[in-house]
Amino acid sequence: MSDMPLTVSSANHDRLRRIAAAGMRIRRVPPSAKILAEELGRAQVVCPTDLPPNVISMHSVFDFRDGVIDQIRRATLVYPGEEDADVGRISVLSPLGAALIGLAEGQAARWQSATGAWRTLRVISVVHQPEQAGFIRRAADAAMEQRPAGNLQPNSVFPMRPSSENRRALEPEGG
Repeated sequence: MSDMPLTVSSANHDRLRRIAAAGMRIRRVPPSAKILAEELGRAQVVCPTDLPPNVISMHSVFDFRDGVIDQIRRATLVYPGEEDADVGRISVLSPLGAALIGLAEGQAARWQSATGAWRTLRVISVVHQPEQAGFIRRAADAAMEQRPAGNLQPNSVFPMRPSSENRRALEPEGG
């Protein structure tokens, strides 16, 4: 968690709000669902095309410094079901992921590790942000509206580089 300002795209905000709400409905609410809901509640929400390029959004690739081991690491922020710690794919529904969403380069956040220890991280750079690369994911977000948030599957979003058949579905209407 952080007291610093957060900026989140409207598409990410809506989808993440549904994911956090689904997490809050289960019998034993994971603390990270509460943290994500709190972070989203204080975030500045902007149009995806207006998201600053130095802000972590969903599927952003970024470098951060872990304050405990003083090491710079590269990671990607992903939706639940897409995480893979071995390749640095961090779920937004994990304590670390909930602390990362909406942070900009230079900002720091504290998060509680699985051992219960509090750790600090600082965002060094955003290497890739889908919004800046033109992958606004309208088709994927539209598909998610048809699926309950609690029923996420690993392949529930389109790949980062859409095939030529899918490009038309991702382009703005009339363009």
